[in-house]
Amino acid sequence: MKISRKDTKKVVILLAVITLIIILFFFFNKSKDNKINADNKKNTISTEKLKKEALKKEELEKNNEKASSGDSKASSGKVAEKVTTVDNKATAQQAKDEIAKAISSEEGIAVFVKAANFGTTAQIVIDSSNFKSTYKYYQYFLANEPISKVESISNKQTTIFPAQKAGSEVVINLMSENKKVLKKLNIKLYDKK
Repeated sequence: MKISRKDTKKVVILLAVITLIIILFFFFNKSKDNKINADNKKNTISTEKLKKEALKKEELEKNNEKASSGDSKASSGKVAEKVTTVDNKATAQQAKDEIAKAISSEEGIAVFVKAANFGTTAQIVIDSSNFKSTYKYYQYFLANEPISKVESISNKQTTIFPAQKAGSEVVINLMSENKKVLKKLNIKLYDKK
């Protein structure tokens, strides 16, 4: 059985087109990943700026309190320096926690997580005084990828996969009755005890 030149050319062109389509597919997926990573970096930079501003504000308030109380003993000596550095580290962690609470409390939402056999169990706690009644559904995201299914606000507990630990940040999409996203919130996960 002989294959004619025309058939050979058709097969070669077909293989070249298929190869080109595959290469373009991988190229576009890679560019999407790069765009997502760039967006994540922008979000982390903005949250880091907020944290730094809050830390500076808190340090200024503490300095004002110390100056107004006339506490000159605490500002002298190596022991006082060690105490203030420990206080600064503790206040830095407290400020970070308060910022995360402030971000989540502006909508009246806190999320607690606990390890499960499959992924993580997340429990949403809602403060009804701050929470808008227009939100009917929610879903957790990690870098534009859904990590939970869409749940009704009345269902307070859901499973997150892959597993997330307390302290990590996720995005929670709050949705209307027709599951249209109304608001996206960056929320820090807390440990459920």
